[in-house]
Amino acid sequence: MAILFSAFQRLLRTPGYALGLLGTLTLGLCLTITMFAILHAVALAPLPYPDDDKIVVIDSQRMQSGAQGSITPRDALTTLPQLAGLQGFGYYTWGGADLKVDDRPKALTINAVGGGFFDVLGVPPMLGRAIQAEDLGQARAVLSHATWMEQFGADPDIIGKAINLNWISPEIVGVMPPSFDYPSPEVAMWIAADESQYRNMEPGVYDNARYINSIGRLQPGTTPEQFNAMLENATGAVTGDAWVLHSERLLEHTIGARRPLLLALFGISMLVLLIACANAAHLVMVRGLGRLPQFGIQRALGASQSRIAFEFLAEVLIIGTLALVLSLTLSSMGLNYFVGLLDSGLPRSAEVTISLPVVAFAAAGTLLVLMICGAWPALRLHRGAIAASLTRRVGLGPRGLSLERGLPIVALGLSIAAVSTAALLAISAQQLARQDNLAKVDHMLAVQVFPDSRDGAEFLPRMQRMQAAVAAIPGVEQVAFMTGAPFTPVGRTSVDVWLPGAASNDSQTLRTRAIDGPALQALGVTLQRGRAFLPSDRAGSTRVALLNDRAARELFNGADAVGQQIMVPPYGQSGEPTRFVIVGIVDNLKIDQVDGDNAAAEVWLPFTQYPLP
Repeated sequence: MAILFSAFQRLLRTPGYALGLLGTLTLGLCLTITMFAILHAVALAPLPYPDDDKIVVIDSQRMQSGAQGSITPRDALTTLPQLAGLQGFGYYTWGGADLKVDDRPKALTINAVGGGFFDVLGVPPMLGRAIQAEDLGQARAVLSHATWMEQFGADPDIIGKAINLNWISPEIVGVMPPSFDYPSPEVAMWIAADESQYRNMEPGVYDNARYINSIGRLQPGTTPEQFNAMLENATGAVTGDAWVLHSERLLEHTIGARRPLLLALFGISMLVLLIACANAAHLVMVRGLGRLPQFGIQRALGASQSRIAFEFLAEVLIIGTLALVLSLTLSSMGLNYFVGLLDSGLPRSAEVTISLPVVAFAAAGTLLVLMICGAWPALRLHRGAIAASLTRRVGLGPRGLSLERGLPIVALGLSIAAVSTAALLAISAQQLARQDNLAKVDHMLAVQVFPDSRDGAEFLPRMQRMQAAVAAIPGVEQVAFMTGAPFTPVGRTSVDVWLPGAASNDSQTLRTRAIDGPALQALGVTLQRGRAFLPSDRAGSTRVALLNDRAARELFNGADAVGQQIMVPPYGQSGEPTRFVIVGIVDNLKIDQVDGDNAAAEVWLPFTQYPLP
């Protein structure tokens, strides 16, 4: 303790050196700790489900074009539940409803779930029970913890009560714990799916409409690779650009393509830490050389070399400990800001925190810093005679100072490596950003409306009156109506379309957006060629459609799509498909989600000609 106290006093007498060393180490440690906290929470930490590495997301993709889609009702009800490689299987679809409380409706995001949805995830309800097989087709629901707290005042007697939604009055059978928010924190409740609606669909829709999301839990001993082979066998012999079932681990599906980016950014932060270590080691070495006369006197008075080395190391130990505490504090304070700066759509961002693994990493990083900045200079002093060091310092000394002079060169080399890596990442990010931009939602307000009627044509006049009323508000520039608000899964719709003369099973799944008003202009969607929708494109006139560039290329193999026709079936119900003429091609813009590199293949339709429910 006396040695540490003496070292602390020496640091107080040299505040410039102490603050310079503290700032250098804190900068390197803080950045590295912050990046590791993000990397660990997003890509390394397990998901909050038992044996999460056995949970897979099952979807479909085309063999040649790589187009991706969800699964069909037939897949969800017949094909996948029978696979031997699955211990459990569940599915869900997105929807919404208005909760009526004291005559003030509250818009809620809901999932209709079926199969063993909750069993697959393995998280038991906090209150009551989960939705089970006997609940399917019944008006029963499970609340999220946030909805239970905010809308029902954490009522412990909520189980068994019915709540009043605009199109259903489900009985509450369970409440999930705060940690459960799959598939999104936006989900307010999960209701039991009605499988009879799927089974009564027109065969073409039942077999080909890809709008159901699914998850599965693998049997013990079954690997994801083995399960994908089972999915290929279940799909059967396929040719051309046919749809095949595919799966990936839930964690990989959640984080998408962000793992390499996060690893690269963490690597850059480690380079910054090494640069800080090299600079700090140079400061420590220079200070040690300045104290050589004092060390020589101590050695002459009988002090051992190990004691002198420990006194020298004590200063770095104090500074390193302070840098660790300060770095953890600054990282904890700046994590939310840094996550938003890095990626506003980062998955699992709510889990980014200074956890025990992060603290352990910070301690290990500090130990590395102490080894480089303190132990190495102290070891040089311990191995070399103090008198010889004095001789080299007083005399010519270039050979004695060769290592010390090399430290700035090492720091410079690491700096060049860090800057070069960062520049390459920036160039790559810029190229990706140019590939598919985000829709423009600055200064935009979106209101989700869940109508009482499931028939889109019935509530269109009401929506048009609402548009006119909002447009009359001072300061409002544009008002439009679109199925599904930007960057939310609610209302997200996909429809399988095909070319005239082709079979319905030779279809392409397109994200389908029915609009009324200047929705394209409001979102910043640019027309490449052809024309936009006109006021004359109404019910009873020639049915028209817009494709984005990706959909046009996938449907027509690079040929000009303007003037061509596509067949669009009724959404979610039986009936004959309708012929739509493509009148224009628009740019690719990411509207559904921030993450991912590419926009989805999309078709835009006038709501008056295709009133989605």
